[in-house]
Amino acid sequence: MSFLLAERLFTALFGEPTGPLYDEGYVERRPARPGAARPLQYELLLDAPTLKLRHYLPLRRPRRRLPVLLVPPLMVTADVFELHPRRSLARYLVEQGYDVFLLDYGKPQSRDRRLSLGRYIEHRVHTGVRVVKQVTGSDELSLIGYCLGGIFANCYAALHPQSGIRNIVTIGTPTDFSAMPLQRILAGVSRQPLETLAATYGYIPAAVCNASFHLLHPDAILRHPLEFWRSLRDPDFAASPRPDGGATLNMST
Repeated sequence: MSFLLAERLFTALFGEPTGPLYDEGYVERRPARPGAARPLQYELLLDAPTLKLRHYLPLRRPRRRLPVLLVPPLMVTADVFELHPRRSLARYLVEQGYDVFLLDYGKPQSRDRRLSLGRYIEHRVHTGVRVVKQVTGSDELSLIGYCLGGIFANCYAALHPQSGIRNIVTIGTPTDFSAMPLQRILAGVSRQPLETLAATYGYIPAAVCNASFHLLHPDAILRHPLEFWRSLRDPDFAASPRPDGGATLNMST
């Protein structure tokens, strides 16, 4: 009971992080408004419950030789690379002539509680790299990882130096944890309760993950509502299919 109350408290303070979901935990895509930019179209090359591989359909014939594989983290959904048609790294890369692929872990379920980080690197990233090379016929590709996805990309390249990873681009990925004193302090204080929570329930609630990010930047708790009201004057923001204008990431677990 105390766990449920705590989760509701986090949700009340920091908002509902997940948003509307389909059956397997994928963020709902509402119909595009007339005249609005439509989401990118893609085909699923892999369609397993917790491992999907999107291949974005080109808007024009690809001009770049190396394909690109986008690697998401675990705490937000794969839609971090495509928040909105006008706020989309995936769309930008496709428009620049890249052949773009995206790993999608879906929303973790209780059946995934035994998965380790090594499993994500050695199975999911490895499978994505293998399929991309098979589909494109290229011996090399580039990896773009966001946050923990960047750590996955770096670890995979280090473990598989002959895998044909030509370039790695990381976004918001920590590499020198000794230069992050606040995070080290918070990690030391919270490690035991978080490990106990994960061992008891099999997961860390999305609301707790969401709150942890807010606590790293407390000013955002007050700044975000002000930015929301100011942004209502922006036609692109108002036309967004998401009420936050695609500015808030969806926590996946």
